[in-house]
Amino acid sequence: MSPEAVMEWSRKQFTDWQEANAKSINSLEVQENTSISDCKWKAPEMGCIKINVDAAVKEGQDWFAIGMVARNHLGHFLGGKTMKLAGRVSVVEVEMVGISEAMSWAIDGIPGDVVVESDSLISVQNVLQAKENLLEIGDLMQQCRDILQENSRLSLSFSRNQANRAAHCMARISCEVNGFMIISSPPSQLLEILLSESSVY
Repeated sequence: MSPEAVMEWSRKQFTDWQEANAKSINSLEVQENTSISDCKWKAPEMGCIKINVDAAVKEGQDWFAIGMVARNHLGHFLGGKTMKLAGRVSVVEVEMVGISEAMSWAIDGIPGDVVVESDSLISVQNVLQAKENLLEIGDLMQQCRDILQENSRLSLSFSRNQANRAAHCMARISCEVNGFMIISSPPSQLLEILLSESSVY
């Protein structure tokens, strides 16, 4: 590489580092300012369905898993979905695949208004802020933006890890099975979480 190219590459790396560092600081500020109520799962508005989604990646494995849970305004379990996909990708990319799959599920299989909720702050921010991303994951982010723009009944939001326990549990279940599964009744591993988060109990 020429000296000019090396300098340009170095400047780009430094700028990227500054942006990533600023995001980390903002994330810490969000954590410090978050109340206890923000750490609990919140039911959607009446008539709306919420899909919580999470992803699981095991180091050294050539696959990743995604888990989704759909609930109504009372916290009642409406359905779940598990997916185990081949590939060794970054955590952010896996989370983006999860968001994309949850949106597709909402469009194809769930009527009415739907909120897709993920605990990946970076993924949610990148989709909602519509910033250009030149990495391969940028195409996936743009796909999610297009889906949101074309479907007014669909929205995307961020939740903290503690408020995304059901999807996290479903993602772990996904690690144990192959392929895709649509679940109509909650598995035993999920019952305690659902009961504790339901407004009925």
